[in-house]
Amino acid sequence: MASKNSYSAYQEIKSPKDHTYKLLQLSPELLDYIKSNEHGELLLKSPSTLKNHIVLVTNNKTWKMRQMNHSNSVLLLNNMNINKLNKTIEHIIPIEEPTNKLLGIANLAYEYELSKIPGHIEISNLPIYDGKIEATYECEALHNVETLMNDSPISREEFYNEWYTLCGCEVNGNAVILSKEFVTEGLQLLIPVLITKDIDYKSDAFNISIADISQDLYLQNKLYTQEVTNTILHKFCIKDHASNRFRLNNLAVSKWFGIQTLFSTNARLISPKDFLLKWKSSFPPFYNVPIDLSQMRGYYCRPLNEQIQFLNPSTLTPGDMSTRVKELFQIVKEWEYEEFLPFIEEFIPKGKKPESIVLKYAKKKRVGKNRFIVCPR
Repeated sequence: MASKNSYSAYQEIKSPKDHTYKLLQLSPELLDYIKSNEHGELLLKSPSTLKNHIVLVTNNKTWKMRQMNHSNSVLLLNNMNINKLNKTIEHIIPIEEPTNKLLGIANLAYEYELSKIPGHIEISNLPIYDGKIEATYECEALHNVETLMNDSPISREEFYNEWYTLCGCEVNGNAVILSKEFVTEGLQLLIPVLITKDIDYKSDAFNISIADISQDLYLQNKLYTQEVTNTILHKFCIKDHASNRFRLNNLAVSKWFGIQTLFSTNARLISPKDFLLKWKSSFPPFYNVPIDLSQMRGYYCRPLNEQIQFLNPSTLTPGDMSTRVKELFQIVKEWEYEEFLPFIEEFIPKGKKPESIVLKYAKKKRVGKNRFIVCPR
C-alpha cells in the first residue's frame, strides 16, 4: 500500500496545440515583487529592431532573458491534488486510484535565466525636432511615446527617466527628440522667466509649477508647448513627486551650456581659461552659478598640456574596455587620470575600484603631489 507521501506519476499523451510551457528562473527579488505587487506589471518585451532579445520588466526594473540548455530534460508536473490547470486523468480503475497523482505536462530541454540590465530606448529612427512641424513627418516609422515605450526593452519607470534624459518629447502625437539648439533656446527662455517671476533658481525649495511656467514659455514662444516645457523641466530640474513641483538643477543646466560651448569650438584647441570665459558668457542674462573645468570631464581631451579639445563620447567605438583604452591612447598618448576615468567608467563593474581595472590595461604614473597620468603599458 502506498504511503501518503508517495506519488504516482503520469504523462500527458497529447500536448495542447494552443500553448507551450517555458521555465523561467525567478530571483528572490522578483518573487518578492510578485508577492507584494498583486497588480504590478510583469511583462515580456522584445524590440522589433533586435533579434533574440527578450526582456522581463516590472514597473521599474528590467532583466534580460538568456536561454540555458540542460544536459538532461526537465519534466514539468501538475500536482493533481491542487490541479490549478484543471487537468483530468482517464482510464484509472477507481478502486486502484492513488491518493497523490502527478501529471507530466511538458518535457523541457532548457530554461531561461535572468540578468538585470539598465534597459534601452532605440532612438536612431526618431525624428529630431527643432521647432519645425515638417521635421516630424520626414521619418517613416512615426509613433507616439506610449507605443515607443511598449516597443522598448525597458521598464516603464526607467523608460521615462531615460526618455527625458535623451530630450525625448511628444509633438503632434509623435515621439521626437528635441534638437540641442531647440533645448538651449528653451533654457534661454526658461531662466529669465524664473527670474522675472522672482523664483529663486538657487533655492532648495520645490518652487516651480509646470502649469505656470509652461504658460509663460508659450506666451514667449508658441513653439514651446506644455509637452516641450515638460521635457525641459524633467531634464534640468529635480521633481518632488508628492507635490508635482520642481526645483532647478543648476549643475545640470551649467553642464549643458558647457558641453554646447565645447561643441561649438568644432574640435579646435582652446585654453581652459578661454573656454571658461566662453562658457560663462553662454549663460542666460542674470544667471550666475559657479563653473569648473572638472564638470566637463568626459567631454574633452588634452592634445597639449595647456590646451583642451572637444571629444564627443558618443563617437567612441562601443565594445569592451580593451578596445576603448586603445582608442583613447590613439587620440592622446598620455591622459590626466581624472580626465581618463569618465571615458571608461561604463566598463567598470559595480563594486570594483576603478584603479584596479585601469591598471590591467594601462600604466598609472605620479607626476606631482596629487597628480597622476595614464599611459600605455
